Amino acid sequence: MSRTGNQTGFSFVELLMVVTVIAILAGLSVPFLQRVRMTSHEKVALANLRTIYSAQAMHHERFRIYGNLSALTANEFVDNSLGSGATAGYSYVVASFDQSSFTAVAVPLQLGVSGEKGFYIDDTGVLRYTEDGSPPHSSSPPWQ
Repeated sequence: MSRTGNQTGFSFVELLMVVTVIAILAGLSVPFLQRVRMTSHEKVALANLRTIYSAQAMHHERFRIYGNLSALTANEFVDNSLGSGATAGYSYVVASFDQSSFTAVAVPLQLGVSGEKGFYIDDTGVLRYTEDGSPPHSSSPPWQ
């Protein structure tokens, strides 16, 4: 702070230094926050696939057939946000279903922004994933 007579205040150089320090801190924190956001979206995708698995079990118990997201939503086994097929940065699809099996896939809406991994679950309840965000399948590695 510089003082001349009765006036007080910051000099232009001091103000410029504060702005520079804030800009550096913001530049360092943005990638970290983006990584935290993607990890959060991936965890929500896993939880939503577990919800779809449970909803499919209830649907199958009641109707003796697995259903698509519309059927699961209509019968109130999943909420409207998950039933819409896209929530929390991921797109969800029940890729196939019949009387004996189903498969569901979750992939990032914006690869590298909303998530990096693709996820899969079927009637066995085993979660599977891909590292590149592509749709996984039954031979993809299991999630641990």
